[in-house]
Amino acid sequence: MREWILWIVAITIGLWTQGASAQPNESASANLREQLLQQKAALEQQKEAILELARSSGDVERDMEARDYLETRRLTQTNLPQAPLPPHGYIALVKVEAVRRVDSEVLRAYPGSRPELHYYEVQARVLKVWHKEWLHDPPKPFRVRAGNVLPLLWVACKRLRDGREVAADSIWQVGQVCLVYELVPLPKSGDYLSTASYLSENLSDYWWVLDTPECWRIPRWSLPDDVLYHAKTIFSQRYLQAWEVVQEPTRRIVSPPAEVLQILDEEARFYQLPEERSVRLAWVKQRVQDKSLPLWKRQRALVYWFFAPEEKETRFKDKEPGGRAYARQQAEYLTFLQGLSEPLLQAYGLRVMLRFYSGRIYQSSLEAFEVWLSALEPFLAKDRSVEVRREAAAALYYCLVYPARWGVARGRALAYAEAVRSQWEQESDRIVRAYLGRVWMEILLEDIDRQIVEINRQLQELERAGR
Repeated sequence: MREWILWIVAITIGLWTQGASAQPNESASANLREQLLQQKAALEQQKEAILELARSSGDVERDMEARDYLETRRLTQTNLPQAPLPPHGYIALVKVEAVRRVDSEVLRAYPGSRPELHYYEVQARVLKVWHKEWLHDPPKPFRVRAGNVLPLLWVACKRLRDGREVAADSIWQVGQVCLVYELVPLPKSGDYLSTASYLSENLSDYWWVLDTPECWRIPRWSLPDDVLYHAKTIFSQRYLQAWEVVQEPTRRIVSPPAEVLQILDEEARFYQLPEERSVRLAWVKQRVQDKSLPLWKRQRALVYWFFAPEEKETRFKDKEPGGRAYARQQAEYLTFLQGLSEPLLQAYGLRVMLRFYSGRIYQSSLEAFEVWLSALEPFLAKDRSVEVRREAAAALYYCLVYPARWGVARGRALAYAEAVRSQWEQESDRIVRAYLGRVWMEILLEDIDRQIVEINRQLQELERAGR
């Protein structure tokens, strides 16, 4: 059965690559309608054959295993808790001086917040910061210094198995020393839409909200005057995942080890350099290649590659159309990874690229796409470690196929699907095989769906013409 399906798929790829799905003429005859219906039925049969192959070959189970691997397999070579140090700041070492419930104040200022939850204001004395300014736009940055007091706001919330949110116990104690990060300033007045509300330089005029990841909010389905609506920023998920930061029960590290504070001191030097891409990338390369450092510190340094200023051609697309500059810069990063000798350093670097992926490679020109793909493919070679190959296969899937639009010529896409299918058949590692299977199957499924959409459009035109 499986061999028969594979034969069908192989023949199908060959026919597609030769251009079997040429556009039918626009005659409104009954013969044309019958021909279109036959083509549609054949395409639906081909689609079912691919889905049956995925089921019969165990790829569905491997897909789940691959997703779990990407979300749970830590690559950072240390047991120390990881802290972020993004460009905008909002990270501080603090000491808790007082804790109080402020439910009524929060609900008055932000009435969309859920009244059944508990809201705690934590008076936190700042012991240390790593940025001169905490960037905020609009209208101006915040200046936080040691000795300042920040009124942190934390929502005591936990989600039950049935999806309900209920109040949780407080996790704060007077005297605790914590590293807190990803703070979000919200005016205590509740007027978060007004630029004027952020003009005050008095830090006590704001609540500095800490996210409660267990009680996440989806903006489209949430009230904007719920404090948890504002507690998470989409971009922050990229570097929090890249650094493998543990985010629950909230974004803090209690009694942070000296090594964690030391690494922040070392990495803060990156932001003291001139804001030139070449200068900051030189710092990244030097630190990653410094074998006197522990491997986990060298791994963390790779994240800063993506904080280096982009070239003008990348920021202003009309200067270099088709995403070429972006793809070229990503290829430069992959070339740098290839020159590293430690597999776990390469694997971590590939995952960092995946976490920061923005979709622009997929939207690039064929030429730029080929540059990026040729830089990635060596990491899939059989002589690479399994950790490297797994991360490369994940990047191949999520950067090329997951956005649901193949951004290059159709013939090239189908030819590439056939090449990946051949590699998939010979693959022994379950995780790599899962991602390779998803790559070639979804390219074909996407192509089938496009053809069916076109056939349906033509059938509708025939129907209108016959009325």
